[in-house]
Amino acid sequence: MARSEVKALWHLRFSVAKEAEEATSLALHSVFGIFPTVYLRSGSKTVTLNVYLDPSRRALGLKKKFPVLVGILATTGLPIKRASMVRLAEQDWAESWKRHFKPINLGGKLRVQPSWIVRPRTFRGKVVVLDPGLSFGTGLHPTTRFCLRQIVKAASKSIPGSMLDVGSGSGILAIAAAKLGFKPVSALDIDPHAVRIARANMRRNRVVSGASVRQCDWLEMPLRTVEKYDLICANLVHDTLVEGATRLAARLARGGTLVLAGILRTQFARIRSVYEALGFHIISQRVEREWHSIALRELARERSARCFYPGQNRKFS
Repeated sequence: MARSEVKALWHLRFSVAKEAEEATSLALHSVFGIFPTVYLRSGSKTVTLNVYLDPSRRALGLKKKFPVLVGILATTGLPIKRASMVRLAEQDWAESWKRHFKPINLGGKLRVQPSWIVRPRTFRGKVVVLDPGLSFGTGLHPTTRFCLRQIVKAASKSIPGSMLDVGSGSGILAIAAAKLGFKPVSALDIDPHAVRIARANMRRNRVVSGASVRQCDWLEMPLRTVEKYDLICANLVHDTLVEGATRLAARLARGGTLVLAGILRTQFARIRSVYEALGFHIISQRVEREWHSIALRELARERSARCFYPGQNRKFS
């Protein structure tokens, strides 16, 4: 980022108990329109949520909003242990990003790294370059890592097929899928700011020919559709995954895999019952911290492995 673009940055920092991470993230998003970045020290029971605001409209009235926000969180019973707000000079916040974001290596096949780190000469897999920004999705969160692992696993097939990323945020999942050979790759997000960020990240990673992102409320999309995808990733909150279950199922190709993340362990039973009622069964799952992520496949479709998606029709293997 050029020095002339941003002179300073507001840094809002909240330390909360791990079980309050999702609720606090949603509260911050409702006030500022962006999701926080999350940092957890190994072995700690406290999560640090960071919100970085540039001197744009997002930061207007910040001094008034901040104590109000802290008060709202306190009344909801969220165990906030510490909250702070500081204004950072450009050189300070630019370097602060780098201390917390390290490369992620997934089985030697996919590497997610920020731009300031040089790719190792010995690494032969695909590299996604993604700098932390004002949109959710850097690969550090357990739910994002699970989705990335499932993309890598699905890409091991001779023909990866097509991929849909619902609630794309930074575009990290769609970019990874495109890098690993999925085609076509489509991404959806309701937030116009996230869509702009995802498009910029796609251009940076040179995948615009095979991946696209558009703004829409996918919960309002028709139930019946001819667009089918071999892999669908939905890293969303519990209520959205429940409400949109039939729409996700309608867009999954025969023999395809549906990846769901963003589920708290206390919410897992409800999610499981909803998707089992639609004929899905779990083929892979992971519990990390308070998050329970799953990959599913439809029982009725598992034996018939022919997939259909826009402009293509071939065997799924």
